[in-house]
Amino acid sequence: MNNYASSGILSIFLIPIMLIGTAAVSNEMLSENNTNEIYNINDYEKLVNDTLNEISTYFNIKHILGKYYNNENMYYIGKIIILLKPYFDINFDISNLNILLSNEEKVVILQNNDKTEFTGSYNLFENPNWDRLSYGFYGVLVVSDQDNSIKEFNIINDNTDLIYIILNISDYFNFEKGDNIKISLIPSIGNSQTFILKAPLPTNKIINLY
Repeated sequence: MNNYASSGILSIFLIPIMLIGTAAVSNEMLSENNTNEIYNINDYEKLVNDTLNEISTYFNIKHILGKYYNNENMYYIGKIIILLKPYFDINFDISNLNILLSNEEKVVILQNNDKTEFTGSYNLFENPNWDRLSYGFYGVLVVSDQDNSIKEFNIINDNTDLIYIILNISDYFNFEKGDNIKISLIPSIGNSQTFILKAPLPTNKIINLY
């Protein structure tokens, strides 16, 4: 795991500390009010949720894989898949996740194509959802979704949910051996996560990038 993902893990360790601090603030508010007044529990829950939103990255990146292609003896990584799951139970619409791709010359922001498919028995890099990707969009392959919330509503709501983000990287960059690209996951809530990926030697068609 590289240093760019360390902020995500640090955020998770900070959550209990921040929650303790939040509880202390709420107790202070109670002591300053009249003893007959009860602090609104909804306000307290909102304070906790706001704290979590500020410090949490929400998603755990399990691994990132790429696939090499060969065009007249020129090897390049054409496809990338990112396996991710939530750290804890949440209620997150995947449509609200943007992905930023960049290198030294270009920056592109991708949106969800809203065409979610299960991985099924297909080769991950040959799933039919790849054919539905158009320029400016990423796709989602569902690995685990016990209540079908992802497939039916685009909602990740359980920490057992598991998905692949699929990126047709060759639409945007020539990602060849030794090249670097930066990928940032930017959710509408919580913190973004950024990874710098370097294309290794094309010793295998499927390579581990993270």
